[in-house]
Amino acid sequence: MNSELRVKIMKALQRDKQVLRPGPSRGVDRVIHSLVRALTVLTVVLFFLMKVTTIQAATGEDVADYDTLLQRALEQRNAGNFTDAEQNLRAARVLAVETSEIDLLLGMVLAFQEKFDESMDVLGKALARYPDDIQLQLAKARVLSYQGRHYESLSVMEAVLVRQPGNREAQMLAARVNFYARNLRQSQALYAQVLNTDPDNPEALLGLADVESALGNRDEALALLDQAHAINPDNPDIVSRRDALSPDPHQYHEINSGLLVSTFDSDGLQRWSDRFLEYRYRGSNGNQLFMRSEHLQRFGARDLLAEVGAVVFWGKANPLELAVAHGDDADFSPRKRVRLATSLPLIDNGDNWGTSLLDLGVQHAEYHTGTVRLLRLGITHYFSGFNGWFNGGLLRVEDENNNLTSGWTSGLHWQRTARIRIGYTYTDAPDTENNITTETRAHHLYTSYRFSDRLTLRLDGARNARENSYTRESLGVSLQVRF
Repeated sequence: MNSELRVKIMKALQRDKQVLRPGPSRGVDRVIHSLVRALTVLTVVLFFLMKVTTIQAATGEDVADYDTLLQRALEQRNAGNFTDAEQNLRAARVLAVETSEIDLLLGMVLAFQEKFDESMDVLGKALARYPDDIQLQLAKARVLSYQGRHYESLSVMEAVLVRQPGNREAQMLAARVNFYARNLRQSQALYAQVLNTDPDNPEALLGLADVESALGNRDEALALLDQAHAINPDNPDIVSRRDALSPDPHQYHEINSGLLVSTFDSDGLQRWSDRFLEYRYRGSNGNQLFMRSEHLQRFGARDLLAEVGAVVFWGKANPLELAVAHGDDADFSPRKRVRLATSLPLIDNGDNWGTSLLDLGVQHAEYHTGTVRLLRLGITHYFSGFNGWFNGGLLRVEDENNNLTSGWTSGLHWQRTARIRIGYTYTDAPDTENNITTETRAHHLYTSYRFSDRLTLRLDGARNARENSYTRESLGVSLQVRF
């Protein structure tokens, strides 16, 4: 290195030393400033890495943009792959600038998986940010209905219809939820409102057909389904409903068989064993014919009782049942029996109270000790918004000695699911057993399970306490086969 270059380097180093020799305050400020800049850069880098990690963890794939994630989620949802659709929607939600669309889709996908609490949380937070979003409000109404909270769902839709009375989607949804809540008249009015402006709407025609069928108006329902089928012949819901109401599928044969065993709290009384076998045919018009045979083993004796009968519908949906039974030389059961029963509409599908029917029944039974006559006047009420019904009534009995006595009965029945039914009945009334009519208090509990459209199993339990006599406890099992 020559002397001239060495001189230049030494001068440069001297200048650097002077520059790097600041006062105490200025040096601290420079250090703090450098640290702040470094932390800022580090924060940005970490935030970016967190977003990338979130997306990769949610999708299990390479990072995709918002539109790709949304399209992928929609395809998965439409294919029924709700788990993957949920993950892609959550990933897209991280990238979304405005989240109402994603919240709507995510809320519904969660509901399809029956994650109702998560769904309501997503939709609730979205509505807090976008309170005027009609689609979010309708999504909330749908999820409430999925949970069976029909009246809360209707409250949300009523608010939407106040703001937008002509909102077709809200009208259709409100009509369907009213149907689920058994507000049949309100559902009927809403579907009619839609059809007044859009008479060829197949979804509205299908919905109104469901309402008419539930009201017992089979012919009106079938006419609506024929109209909907002409518009959209490939719709599976329309085809299946139409087939169900058409004459041939309405026909079926049914066999019921069962066993009832009873024990007593009194010594010396033998166990009872009752068996029955019943055949029933239902025609295309809903009318029924049936035959029943009962083999009864009681009090050390055996009786055989045979019964034939028919159920005929008159008016729009009023059943009239007539049955005649004969027990040749019976010891303890009727030797002849005739019974007649019918039901009449009392409250015709009231939206607030449900539907009530007036039940009337008479029975004439001849025992070897005399004749017993029974008159029954009762009510069956189907609750609105609840898959259950109540029945109760008054009984008037004339025994074999022409003595008149009265009693009453009440029961509550619940269709827990499409397969399970549970019921309980209490009766405090005269009852004829072993040719003696005595005041009796009876508890009866049953449950049935429908394995399929063809097979149903039923279990029964009962306790009958006869006044100044014995108490009988019974267990029964029966099987119904339909073909």
